[in-house]
Amino acid sequence: MTVQTHFREAKHITIYHLIILKKKKYIIRICRRCLPTRDRLLDRGVNCTSSCALCEGNYKDAIHVLFDCPKAGNMWRVSHLQNDVTAAMRNNNTVAEIVFHLIQNLPQLKLENFVTIVWSIWKSRNIQIWQNVSETYQAIF
Repeated sequence: MTVQTHFREAKHITIYHLIILKKKKYIIRICRRCLPTRDRLLDRGVNCTSSCALCEGNYKDAIHVLFDCPKAGNMWRVSHLQNDVTAAMRNNNTVAEIVFHLIQNLPQLKLENFVTIVWSIWKSRNIQIWQNVSETYQAIF
């Protein structure tokens, strides 16, 4: 292998690890209830609407944004994780419990997909709020 090939591979691995690290930190923020969901913002006195940015429905918390929102539901359905997510939601009450259940029970490939999709749903929500751009679930997926 040439030096250039090593550099390309090292660069790819480094970028890959940075992306994985970013997503892991995001999962930790979910479990610690550190996401700035509208219910959390309202609890802290921030003047904002209580409706969901993605579906305009009644907004509650991270569970709605990541799992209950129809836009999130489309993501779980096309990713073939809907049954796993539904089972986790049925047996757990908090977003942290749902996430921990899935982390403990999903095989590695499904777990990687789960983390990527959760992160993508949140990113899509932020794009809707800050840029007023509504992405389709196909664009997100």
